[in-house]
Amino acid sequence: MRSSRPSARLLSEPLFDVSYSEADVFAKPYARYSAEPLVGSYPGFGNVEMFSEFTRANQLLGGVGQVVLSADIMNQWADRRLFWSTTPVIFEKLAAVVPKEFIEDRSKMMRGANFAEITLMAPDARNQLRAFLDILDRQLAHSPFLLGKSFSLADAACFHPVWFLRAEPTAFSHAQKFPNLMRWFDRIDAMGYGDVKAMEPDEALKIARESSPATPVNVQAADPDTLKAGAMVSVTPDDYGFDPVTGRLVVNTTYEVAVERGEPGLGKIVNHFPKIGFRIASV
Repeated sequence: MRSSRPSARLLSEPLFDVSYSEADVFAKPYARYSAEPLVGSYPGFGNVEMFSEFTRANQLLGGVGQVVLSADIMNQWADRRLFWSTTPVIFEKLAAVVPKEFIEDRSKMMRGANFAEITLMAPDARNQLRAFLDILDRQLAHSPFLLGKSFSLADAACFHPVWFLRAEPTAFSHAQKFPNLMRWFDRIDAMGYGDVKAMEPDEALKIARESSPATPVNVQAADPDTLKAGAMVSVTPDDYGFDPVTGRLVVNTTYEVAVERGEPGLGKIVNHFPKIGFRIASV
């Protein structure tokens, strides 16, 4: 499922020789998305249960010991700090040419903010971006990957914001000033994206309609909010795209929450979310 949300973990695909089909939820540009019934909100905020191989890949990418902590910290830093420093820098140039519908859509995602004003943040964002890129460049001075000799979640997470800069040449030129960073970027970029087969949104909806969720119930008793299996809950991002996804609680572990919901015309859908970055509330 292609979306606007940073999806670092899916970059593990080439390492594990994963074959998969991808439905582009932007089939109707800047409108409500044609495959939105699958995710229940803005695209990318609820991954549909489709690719079990990714779970195995994610576990292997984390590493052990100190690498796990370092990789997860860098994942959060890339999503919440590095990525947001790139957006004003990119749209400082692109804002004048993107459709009005795009600006309106992103403003709704940001709950009351005017996305057209994001260009005002560009001067400060450039300073922060320069510092963040320098941190990465220094980290890569003596190793091919961010945490040493092996690719990890840290590389996947940090690659996406740098890749995003490539959408606008002036923005990408900031990254091109850092030689270690560029060698690393080219190395990751050359990995490719696995064996991808394009899928029309209508085909993805057809698969969902003809399939049944296979997620086993896994609600841990140690949950601090004492939520029980089958309870009705809503799951909402805590940064932007505040459309809640409401359903019956199926999975609730330290790192993951999943809800089962009924979608008219599709039947039962299970959406999976990370715990970090989302709010969970009883309904």
